[in-house]
Amino acid sequence: MPLGVFCGGSATGMLGLPYAKTELAFHAFTPYRLSSSVRDGAWLTGFETTQYREDDKVIPVTLRSVAADRNDLGKLESFNIFSQSTGESVPLKQVADVEVVWQTAVIYRRNRLPTVTIRADVDPGVSPVEASFVIDD
Repeated sequence: MPLGVFCGGSATGMLGLPYAKTELAFHAFTPYRLSSSVRDGAWLTGFETTQYREDDKVIPVTLRSVAADRNDLGKLESFNIFSQSTGESVPLKQVADVEVVWQTAVIYRRNRLPTVTIRADVDPGVSPVEASFVIDD
């Protein structure tokens, strides 16, 4: 007896950077420094270069790349990250692979425990007890 299972929820893409430990060490990077360089660099979110003041308002001026470039993973691989220890710039592709990792956008909880709600339709003529036995097996 087939059961149709529907798991609610949506997935969201996240940037994954599986890195090579030897390459990171060679260029004097740590995993934390690598992720913060990509996150805080001008490529994705950008960084605040200065502030513009107008009357009583302070407006941050942020430097970042063009939106079309930020959405292209191929261009992200050629993004240069700067090593403060060695003083050199290294292409991101040289120390890490760039990939999109899909994960659950929202984790629902019930009594502080992560919860998955599953709904199923059973074939006509099948009793709830019979469906329960199939699920338990």
